[in-house]
Amino acid sequence: MKTRLTLLITISLTMLLHAQWSWQNPLPNGSTFNDIYFVDSNIGWAVDFNGTIFKTANGGANWKSQSSGTTNQLISIDFTNSNTGWVVGSNGTILRTTNCGSNWISQSSGATNYLFSVNFTDVNIGWAVGSNGTILRTTNGGTNWQKYSIQVASPYPGLDVEFIPNNPGKIWMSNHYDLFYSGDSGKTWTKQNIQNITSAFDVVFTNDRVGWVLSGNGNLFYTNNCGGLISSAAREINLPTNFELYQNYPNPFNP
Repeated sequence: MKTRLTLLITISLTMLLHAQWSWQNPLPNGSTFNDIYFVDSNIGWAVDFNGTIFKTANGGANWKSQSSGTTNQLISIDFTNSNTGWVVGSNGTILRTTNCGSNWISQSSGATNYLFSVNFTDVNIGWAVGSNGTILRTTNGGTNWQKYSIQVASPYPGLDVEFIPNNPGKIWMSNHYDLFYSGDSGKTWTKQNIQNITSAFDVVFTNDRVGWVLSGNGNLFYTNNCGGLISSAAREINLPTNFELYQNYPNPFNP
């Protein structure tokens, strides 16, 4: 399960406490990095708008580029173990590796639009979502992708797709203004109504019952009943919208 939401919360709180973030390679290269994924504290990958994939094996101290075989924009990355992973991006791009990224092989998605998020529950079952309500599902590691579609307010794309832990048949998909739920492996989808939600950027479930939705304007929405009644169970939490950093001496975090 991806940890973007957890990372965002951690960063927000950390920045309030002290400034201990240092710039890591790859140094600015005129590109925009879109996603990052670590399988452990050392091994991770990052993807950018230029079709470049970077890998680190020492926690980000050093990064090396890997050949993706494409110049299409790469937007989301997911790994199920240290060997097997997928990347999605523009023009329906889906790439797969089974050897830590030494080789990336293009997969036929059947889509031509942007794909904004990819998430696999194991080496076989995975989902990708994108613009115009595009939803793709595979049960064989991406050899074949089945296309689903839901009605959304075009042109707002699907931004994230998330499984209920240990139950991949229950899936949440978010876009800019809506949150959709499927309890039957994507065959049918139901729009969930959450009051005051402005943009549903990210969805994370920490277990079979507890989940979070990251919204615009620094809002988090919470459920503790598997999201089945997320509209009535949701609670709004305001994250800090600004912060100030001060130098102090001695610095307990950098003596």
